[in-house]
Amino acid sequence: MPEPLKPPGDDTPAAGISKPHSPGQAATGKYKSVEMAPTGRYSPVDREALAAAAAELSSGPTAVPGYDIVGELGRGGMGVIYKAWQVAAKRFVALKMIQAGPDASETLLRRFKGEAEAVLRLDHPNIIHLYEVGEYRGMPFLTLEFCGGGNLAKKLAGNPISAKQAAALTEKLARAVAVAHEQKIIHRDLKPANILLSTDGEPKIGDFGLAKRLDSDEVLTGPGGAIGTPSYMPPEQAEGGKTSLGPAADIYALGAILYECLTGRPPFKGATPVDTLHQLKHQEPVPPRQFEERIPADLEAICLICLRKKPEDRYARAADLADDLQRFLASKPIIGRRRGGRSGLRKWVGDHPREAVLALLLGLAGLSAIVYLILYQR
Repeated sequence: MPEPLKPPGDDTPAAGISKPHSPGQAATGKYKSVEMAPTGRYSPVDREALAAAAAELSSGPTAVPGYDIVGELGRGGMGVIYKAWQVAAKRFVALKMIQAGPDASETLLRRFKGEAEAVLRLDHPNIIHLYEVGEYRGMPFLTLEFCGGGNLAKKLAGNPISAKQAAALTEKLARAVAVAHEQKIIHRDLKPANILLSTDGEPKIGDFGLAKRLDSDEVLTGPGGAIGTPSYMPPEQAEGGKTSLGPAADIYALGAILYECLTGRPPFKGATPVDTLHQLKHQEPVPPRQFEERIPADLEAICLICLRKKPEDRYARAADLADDLQRFLASKPIIGRRRGGRSGLRKWVGDHPREAVLALLLGLAGLSAIVYLILYQR
């Protein structure tokens, strides 16, 4: 492999990064789409080429024409991401390649294509930019904006940030999510690890591998029936394919991110994913102010509205969440408690109907006794 071409004048990660192109515009001025066959496979799929490319990827960085691989940024179930120097554009990029050989599943290939299609539809400064879609030896890859600040999970590392920082960051994310929802795209895997940070700390939503079009009837499940990350998914997402997901799922995840920013931990985290899912379905999150009493009550209220069990009790839109966070930051009264769902008493009655009926009967019995004493003790 040739020696990586270094940017002129500077070796820092931020060096040479030019202003992102608009989504879908390749850095070289050429867009190479990866077509899908009617079956959902990338067409054509050369299984032998995929096997060879996958073997090369598993053994270490590979050479892709037009890119000099600097090092690996990370890998997951779907792909491996490299930091690369894009020669023609003279900038660092994140090169994401599918991590599968001849056994690449229909679902995996659809997810990879779906990520490209989702990001191409979105244009917002707090959503990662896609520069190019291409193939290397039959293996699809994405050229994405490189963020030199790591991700939010690493920044937090169990340590909360200030209330104002948390509110400002979540407001930016909510504005970006609102744009995605306007384009009928839900992310379905918002979490600190998928919030990338530029070198100046600007948050960017990345990894749209689980994104879904709201006008699609696609059903995507994981090994346990649900897709996503248990600590950040809403109860309806934990049901897997049994329940259709809407924008409220992303609003819940934004609340979980805000919760971790305020407390240093997600709202639910058990010893195992199964334990976490059980907590998620059957327990209420500990109010953030029980961890840190200096957290403003209004910001705690915004966070807990997002984390309500029923989708209809959360903010109706991501833009509504962003607006309330903006009000909080401007020291104005928030309106989420009036507009975002039930009051505390109504919520308790809805969640505990039997206890509510019993309390009502006891109250009526007590009232009857009082009336009896007034009427017959004269």
